[in-house]
Formats: sequence, structure tokens, C-alpha cells
Amino acid sequence: MARKSAAIGAADALHGFRTGHPCEVAGQIAAQNMANVVECRIVGFDITITVSAKSIGMVHFASATATTS
Repeated sequence: MARKSAAIGAADALHGFRTGHPCEVAGQIAAQNMANVVECRIVGFDITITVSAKSIGMVHFASATATTS
């Protein structure tokens, strides 16, 4: 869930619906969900966020993309 929330928040920042740099916004949202942003990629008006979270001694990765097509 952190990946989707982070991607949507970053897309909102990218489009001017919230303040802040999109990757920083994604990092704040991921941190609130006990995850870390590993990669933040902006291409045009698309943003892809990859997050990691540690659980039971394992690190899990997940990605989400927010686009305006």
C-alpha cells in the first residue's frame, strides 16, 4: 500500500496539487507507512516509485507508477 500512496502523492506534487518535490513527498509518505523510497523516476508527467520495507528479517521491494494518460 505504501508504494501506491507514495506514487499518488508524488504525482500530485508533480502536477502542482500539493507542495514539495515529488520524490521528497514520496519519501515522506513511504516513511509514514514504514517503508523507504529506493528509486524515484520522473519521465515527462509519469512518475515511478520503488519502495522497500523490512519484515521478518527480509527486505521486500514494490513499485508503482502514476501517469496522466
